[in-house]
Amino acid sequence: MPPAPFRPDEARVLAALQALQVLDTPAEPMLDALARAASIACGTPIALISLVDAERQWFKANVGLDGATETHRDLAFCAHAVLGTEVMVVPDARNDARFAANPLVVGDPGIRFYAGAPLRLKGGETIGTLCVIDRQPRQPDEQQLALLGCLATAVAGALEARVASKQVEAAVREMAWAAMVLEHSADAIISLDADLVVRRWNPAAERLFGYSAAEIIGRSASVLAPAAERAGQQQARNRAVVGQAHTYDAVRLHKDGSELPVSITLVPEFDEQGHVPTATLFVRDTRHHQRALANSAAAAEMMRRHYEHTPLMLHVIDASNRLVMVSNRWLDALGYQRDEVIGRPSLDFLTPASREKAMRQGLPTIRDTGRIDDIELQFVTRDGRVRDVLLSAIADIGPDPQAHLVVAGLQDITERKLQEAARRDSEDLLERTGQVAGVGGWSLDVASGRIRWSSETRRIHGVDAGYQPQLENAIEFYAPESRPLIQAAVQTGMATGAPWDLELQLLRMDGRQIWVRAVGAVEFEDGRPLRLVGALQDITERRLLDQRLTDKRLALARSNDELERFAYVASHDLQEPLRMVTSYGQLLARRHADGLSAEGREFLHYMVDGGQRAQALIRDLLSLARLGSEGRAPVPVALEQVLADVLQPLRLKRQETGAHITHDALPVVTADPVQMRQLLGNLVGNALKFTGARPPLIHLGAQREPGHWRISVQDNGIGIEPKFFGRIFVLFQRLHLRSEHEGTGIGLALCKKIVERHGGNIGVQSAPGEGATFWFTLPDTPPSSEA
Repeated sequence: MPPAPFRPDEARVLAALQALQVLDTPAEPMLDALARAASIACGTPIALISLVDAERQWFKANVGLDGATETHRDLAFCAHAVLGTEVMVVPDARNDARFAANPLVVGDPGIRFYAGAPLRLKGGETIGTLCVIDRQPRQPDEQQLALLGCLATAVAGALEARVASKQVEAAVREMAWAAMVLEHSADAIISLDADLVVRRWNPAAERLFGYSAAEIIGRSASVLAPAAERAGQQQARNRAVVGQAHTYDAVRLHKDGSELPVSITLVPEFDEQGHVPTATLFVRDTRHHQRALANSAAAAEMMRRHYEHTPLMLHVIDASNRLVMVSNRWLDALGYQRDEVIGRPSLDFLTPASREKAMRQGLPTIRDTGRIDDIELQFVTRDGRVRDVLLSAIADIGPDPQAHLVVAGLQDITERKLQEAARRDSEDLLERTGQVAGVGGWSLDVASGRIRWSSETRRIHGVDAGYQPQLENAIEFYAPESRPLIQAAVQTGMATGAPWDLELQLLRMDGRQIWVRAVGAVEFEDGRPLRLVGALQDITERRLLDQRLTDKRLALARSNDELERFAYVASHDLQEPLRMVTSYGQLLARRHADGLSAEGREFLHYMVDGGQRAQALIRDLLSLARLGSEGRAPVPVALEQVLADVLQPLRLKRQETGAHITHDALPVVTADPVQMRQLLGNLVGNALKFTGARPPLIHLGAQREPGHWRISVQDNGIGIEPKFFGRIFVLFQRLHLRSEHEGTGIGLALCKKIVERHGGNIGVQSAPGEGATFWFTLPDTPPSSEA
């Protein structure tokens, strides 16, 4: 079973998968709902959102494969599906050379059917699949494949949207924090240009020096320094020009002329050419020097890092609406150089619609109230692209209205807008998919009690397109006997977060009663229920089919019971006449053989041999018939003792053939002890029977696997061609003439029935001339019921 090759762009795909930050994260209701929708649409018990990592496939959503979170990539069907762009369909994995020997096919969970739709990101990376799985072979129709592809597109969009949402939220929090620090900092923060002219002045600077922003901005910072320190002030600015940030102690002047001992941290601000047109001073009052000394350097460093790495887009405009200052982030976002924008009207960088909105709404609001919050505008980048932003601004108005400045912060919400559009597209796609698949969606807002139904949900209920369900009467659509079930499921979901998947009876608006599958889950925020979401599907026809199948199974079970009883009685009644024929034939051979001709003795031999073979066949048939009717209740059985009991009567056979039999430490299992002796006796007997020229080497192995023991009987005999593997477990199927190897053709069929009665599986691995390994599994817990 060769593993799937790597994707041609494997490194790029793995980088994109890591960037989604989705691996090993908790389940998410939206993605779980999409996986469940795929299960319902394709009619399979299993649906997975599988992400193919470097060495594994990990399940972000899992419907029907309880307890599984990942498998090795070498075993993954999805590792093959991601190599293409269309839905990969495997109708029967046993007939596909890629998967016929796959442990997931030959063992648990017994995959037969698989269909996987690739999950492709916008950049073209195929990170995994939305796949559906069944334990029975099947062939999906074109509509189901189209639905699976649509749902895979929705899953990929949802995965990318969740990343964009997190990035936007983080940027918003960072911007709000930066603005808060600047506004409420206990340290004075002052920005100076190359000529030591003050350009920015925060509230802490006003409190420290006594000057308002309007009084000081635009004036030389030398007004703050005593004459003796002005030379040092210029030297510090010169150090900033060559990019040297440093902290020093100094004396500065209050507005009233008093001296202030301060600690100053000077941080250069670089432009695109690497020059330092401005520098920022973080000034701390050190009159309480001993108390503040320990914290000053750390605070200054924190502010410096924040200033350098802030995500804010900032610009400042003057009274004529021309740009006088922009941040590096502003320039990066819009693709301009600083000398291209300074002095130009800020309105030049807006779309025509946003320019009109700013002139009609934004600028008048700032002039009247001094600020504006979260006005949505569209800026145009240098290469013509449009960026959506939220703009908030504060007007800094001094004594001269013509000299006032407006400081604006811009939050780029382009990705959020794209995410909202993608979400709307996804909702539209889900609505259309639901209509095609016959699956309706619904949601309930816990706070408001508002219920939303999709058009398909309204169709299932038999109401018109404008019908709006109310929380008070929505339960009345369920039949009286179903109401307690759905109410209990919702209450449990609200309390514990457990989803529900129920089959209930629904009363349509026209009075007709139908069966529906009701699936739902509760979404939480900060530990409180926020929203209930779910899906509804009309399963009336399926329930009718299930009932017909149940009736047919019961009839078949009764027929099998009657047939089993008939086989038992018939086989039992045949024993006596066959015993008489064989016994008298043997007596005749012993007492009168000399009086018979050679031909008579030959006929007599055939008669006795035929009778004995018929008796053996009847004994085996009786054993097969008694499995269900006379089987004992399971008890702890030591397989080591069972093996010893089996080998005792085979002692002569082992000596004749020179057989060497070894075994691992065999476990104690819960089973029928008589049937365990039959099982091991048949398998060890076959290993001694089907030998070649070499002395038989037989080894019994035991391996514990999740949920069961795997017991194997390995020999070095003649082997079996793989094409006969399925045939040898069928009743009366023989691969050799009786003259070559004796037997009735019932032994392996008996083994298969014993193993299945105990809730296990049986199989064989072999090749002609290379021996055979027969294996079977037994649960390590008692079976729930007898077959």
